[in-house]
Amino acid sequence: MELTNENNSGVEETRQYLIFRSGDLKFGMDVQYVVETIINHPVTRLPMLPEYVRGVLNLRGEVIPAVDIRLRLGQPAEDDSTIIVLHMDGVQLGILVDGVERIVKLTPKDIQPMSQRNTQKLFCGMCALPEEETIMMIDVRALLENTP
Repeated sequence: MELTNENNSGVEETRQYLIFRSGDLKFGMDVQYVVETIINHPVTRLPMLPEYVRGVLNLRGEVIPAVDIRLRLGQPAEDDSTIIVLHMDGVQLGILVDGVERIVKLTPKDIQPMSQRNTQKLFCGMCALPEEETIMMIDVRALLENTP
């Protein structure tokens, strides 16, 4: 994930990140990949997929796989009713989350890199927000590439 974004004056520009909840954890992702958030949309279950793939959703005629972010991260399942629809390089994916918090503006230096010992490749960094919250930054490319 490329984070450097300086303008001609050498001043770092801010980017917007969507903050969402899953269990007791908060996560962030670059809003450039977010198409929309929807609530209480039906998901059709499909057989023979990994447990974390809840099924597919029909969104205005588009069939989109739906991943339960809790199960993907090894957390217990819940009845998530919020879906964040992502789009990158022609691929769409819905992720089921507990709820969307807000959008924050961050500079690249606000995001700390993950430890070299990080075994969870879905994260690309961490960030401490002023409200003393720590959020894990989701690598959207890794999420899309590692979902059937």
